[in-house]
Amino acid sequence: MIPNEIRERLQNIVDGTRLEGSADRCTTLRNLLVESFGTGSTVKSEFESRAIIKEEQANFLKAWAESTGSLFDDLPERSAYLTKGGESKVYLAADGLNVIKVNDAIYYATWDEYLNSLLFHNLLFPNTAHLLIGFIEIDNGLSAVLQQPFIEGVRQD
Repeated sequence: MIPNEIRERLQNIVDGTRLEGSADRCTTLRNLLVESFGTGSTVKSEFESRAIIKEEQANFLKAWAESTGSLFDDLPERSAYLTKGGESKVYLAADGLNVIKVNDAIYYATWDEYLNSLLFHNLLFPNTAHLLIGFIEIDNGLSAVLQQPFIEGVRQD
Protein backbone atom coordinates (compact mmCIF):
# COMPACT_ATOMS: atom_id res chain seq x y z
CA MET A 1 0.00 0.00 0.00
CA ILE A 2 1.24 3.46 -0.90
CA PRO A 3 1.14 6.00 1.95
CA ASN A 4 -1.23 8.97 1.49
CA GLU A 5 1.63 11.50 1.42
CA ILE A 6 3.21 9.70 -1.56
CA ARG A 7 -0.19 9.33 -3.25
CA GLU A 8 -0.75 13.07 -2.96
CA ARG A 9 2.70 13.84 -4.34
CA LEU A 10 2.14 11.45 -7.27
CA GLN A 11 -1.22 13.11 -7.99
CA ASN A 12 0.39 16.56 -7.87
CA ILE A 13 2.93 15.43 -10.47
CA VAL A 14 0.18 14.08 -12.71
CA ASP A 15 -1.89 17.26 -12.28
CA GLY A 16 1.03 19.53 -13.11
CA THR A 17 0.89 21.17 -9.69
CA ARG A 18 4.00 22.93 -8.39
CA LEU A 19 5.83 20.58 -6.03
CA GLU A 20 6.80 22.16 -2.71
CA GLY A 21 9.17 20.98 -0.04
CA SER A 22 11.96 19.54 -2.21
CA ALA A 23 15.08 21.39 -3.25
CA ASP A 24 16.57 18.70 -5.49
CA ARG A 25 17.45 19.62 -9.09
CA CYS A 26 14.89 17.30 -10.63
CA THR A 27 11.98 18.86 -8.72
CA THR A 28 13.29 22.39 -9.25
CA LEU A 29 13.64 21.91 -13.00
CA ARG A 30 10.30 20.16 -13.32
CA ASN A 31 8.64 23.09 -11.54
CA LEU A 32 10.42 25.60 -13.78
CA LEU A 33 9.37 23.73 -16.94
CA VAL A 34 5.75 23.44 -15.79
CA GLU A 35 5.66 27.16 -14.95
CA SER A 36 7.32 28.15 -18.24
CA PHE A 37 5.76 25.70 -20.70
CA GLY A 38 2.64 24.38 -19.00
CA THR A 39 1.92 20.71 -18.71
CA GLY A 40 -0.09 18.09 -20.46
CA SER A 41 0.06 14.44 -21.29
CA THR A 42 1.14 13.34 -24.73
CA VAL A 43 -0.66 10.70 -26.70
CA LYS A 44 1.22 8.78 -29.35
CA SER A 45 -0.31 10.76 -32.22
CA GLU A 46 1.01 14.03 -30.72
CA PHE A 47 4.55 12.80 -30.02
CA GLU A 48 6.17 14.32 -33.11
CA SER A 49 4.31 17.63 -32.89
CA ARG A 50 5.60 18.08 -29.32
CA ALA A 51 9.20 17.94 -30.62
CA ILE A 52 9.19 21.74 -30.92
CA ILE A 53 8.29 22.11 -27.24
CA LYS A 54 10.94 19.56 -26.30
CA GLU A 55 13.57 21.50 -28.23
CA GLU A 56 12.53 24.76 -26.54
CA GLN A 57 12.68 23.00 -23.18
CA ALA A 58 16.14 21.62 -24.01
CA ASN A 59 17.35 25.17 -24.72
CA PHE A 60 15.81 26.33 -21.44
CA LEU A 61 17.50 23.47 -19.52
CA LYS A 62 20.84 24.12 -21.21
CA ALA A 63 20.71 27.81 -20.26
CA TRP A 64 19.78 26.86 -16.69
CA ALA A 65 22.59 24.31 -16.52
CA GLU A 66 25.12 26.83 -17.85
CA SER A 67 24.03 29.42 -15.29
CA THR A 68 24.31 26.96 -12.39
CA GLY A 69 27.52 25.20 -13.43
CA SER A 70 25.57 22.00 -14.17
CA LEU A 71 26.43 21.73 -17.87
CA PHE A 72 29.29 19.29 -18.19
CA ASP A 73 31.89 19.08 -20.94
CA ASP A 74 32.70 15.50 -19.92
CA LEU A 75 31.40 12.83 -17.60
CA PRO A 76 32.73 12.73 -14.04
CA GLU A 77 36.40 11.77 -13.93
CA ARG A 78 37.28 8.06 -13.95
CA SER A 79 33.76 6.93 -14.90
CA ALA A 80 34.04 3.52 -16.56
CA TYR A 81 31.59 2.59 -19.33
CA LEU A 82 29.47 -0.44 -18.41
CA THR A 83 26.63 -0.80 -20.89
CA LYS A 84 23.93 0.84 -22.94
CA GLY A 85 20.28 0.16 -22.31
CA GLY A 86 17.19 1.35 -24.13
CA GLU A 87 17.29 4.74 -22.47
CA SER A 88 20.72 5.27 -21.00
CA LYS A 89 24.42 4.79 -21.34
CA VAL A 90 25.62 3.53 -17.98
CA TYR A 91 29.01 4.17 -16.37
CA LEU A 92 30.46 2.99 -13.08
CA ALA A 93 31.30 6.02 -10.94
CA ALA A 94 34.83 6.34 -9.57
CA ASP A 95 33.58 5.51 -6.06
CA GLY A 96 32.35 2.08 -7.23
CA LEU A 97 29.15 2.64 -5.24
CA ASN A 98 27.15 4.49 -7.86
CA VAL A 99 26.46 4.45 -11.55
CA ILE A 100 26.29 7.48 -13.79
CA LYS A 101 23.51 7.36 -16.37
CA VAL A 102 23.40 9.56 -19.45
CA ASN A 103 19.87 9.79 -20.82
CA ASP A 104 18.69 11.84 -23.81
CA ALA A 105 14.99 11.39 -22.92
CA ILE A 106 14.38 9.85 -26.36
CA TYR A 107 11.28 7.99 -25.18
CA TYR A 108 9.59 11.16 -23.89
CA ALA A 109 7.78 13.78 -25.93
CA THR A 110 8.92 16.58 -23.60
CA TRP A 111 11.55 17.12 -20.95
CA ASP A 112 8.91 17.73 -18.26
CA GLU A 113 7.50 14.24 -18.97
CA TYR A 114 11.00 12.82 -18.51
CA LEU A 115 11.53 14.68 -15.23
CA ASN A 116 8.09 13.56 -14.04
CA SER A 117 9.08 9.95 -14.71
CA LEU A 118 12.20 10.42 -12.58
CA LEU A 119 10.12 11.87 -9.76
CA PHE A 120 7.66 8.96 -9.99
CA HIS A 121 10.53 6.49 -9.83
CA ASN A 122 12.14 8.25 -6.88
CA LEU A 123 8.88 8.29 -4.91
CA LEU A 124 8.08 4.64 -5.57
CA PHE A 125 11.62 3.23 -5.40
CA PRO A 126 13.63 5.39 -2.97
CA ASN A 127 16.39 2.77 -2.62
CA THR A 128 17.28 3.22 -6.30
CA ALA A 129 16.48 6.93 -6.60
CA HIS A 130 18.05 8.93 -9.42
CA LEU A 131 19.93 12.09 -8.52
CA LEU A 132 19.99 14.60 -11.37
CA ILE A 133 23.53 15.99 -11.28
CA GLY A 134 23.44 17.98 -14.51
CA PHE A 135 23.38 17.89 -18.28
CA ILE A 136 25.79 17.21 -21.11
CA GLU A 137 25.62 17.84 -24.83
CA ILE A 138 26.30 14.74 -26.92
CA ASP A 139 25.95 14.62 -30.70
CA ASN A 140 24.37 18.11 -30.67
CA GLY A 141 21.64 16.97 -28.30
CA LEU A 142 21.07 17.51 -24.60
CA SER A 143 21.24 14.56 -22.21
CA ALA A 144 20.57 14.37 -18.49
CA VAL A 145 23.38 13.12 -16.27
CA LEU A 146 22.08 11.10 -13.35
CA GLN A 147 23.63 9.29 -10.44
CA GLN A 148 22.05 6.17 -8.99
CA PRO A 149 23.22 3.62 -6.42
CA PHE A 150 24.96 0.65 -8.02
CA ILE A 151 23.10 -2.51 -7.22
CA GLU A 152 24.66 -5.72 -8.37
CA GLY A 153 22.05 -8.18 -9.56
CA VAL A 154 21.99 -11.82 -8.61
CA ARG A 155 21.88 -14.19 -11.54
CA GLN A 156 19.45 -17.06 -11.15
CA ASP A 157 20.06 -20.08 -13.31
